[in-house]
Amino acid sequence: MPAVACVPPRFRLEVGSGFLLLLALVWFFDEGGLLPPLAAAAAAHELGHIAALYAFGAYPTRLRASISGFALDYAGELTPGQLALTALAGPAAGAGFAALCAAVGARTDSGFFLASAGIGVVLTVFNLLPVAPLDGGICAEFALTRLFGAKTAQIFLNVLFGAVVALLLGGGLLCLRGGD
Repeated sequence: MPAVACVPPRFRLEVGSGFLLLLALVWFFDEGGLLPPLAAAAAAHELGHIAALYAFGAYPTRLRASISGFALDYAGELTPGQLALTALAGPAAGAGFAALCAAVGARTDSGFFLASAGIGVVLTVFNLLPVAPLDGGICAEFALTRLFGAKTAQIFLNVLFGAVVALLLGGGLLCLRGGD
């Protein structure tokens, strides 16, 4: 019997109106030319997720861009461990991209590469926050569920979410105060 070829599902890019508004605002107020390095860092991050999906036999089906960021949908079965590794692949690719850009930027004194490195680091650290639906939240859910079970993990994740939000809001308020 001949082997049946598996054709991956068609990939779609969906761009929401909120994302277009955010993009327009960033473009309008971006006096330092940070939009191209931001796009490069975000692309490296998402390509890390896509590479991991293919490595595990799944296929990306849709990349949604909304005002809250990007979300990647896929077809195929992933174990919880594979899902966690796929989540980690984005920040890993982003960190590798940032390191490469820092090295190239240091050698060439390129503003683009240096900005890409800095934005890549910020994007990586932000995505590793242990808050759903960020990559760190997916990994935290996997680890906590394995350690304590689903119910206890969900309680811990809810508390962790509140703590992270409180820290971010407190840090933002301190920045607004300006050192008074």
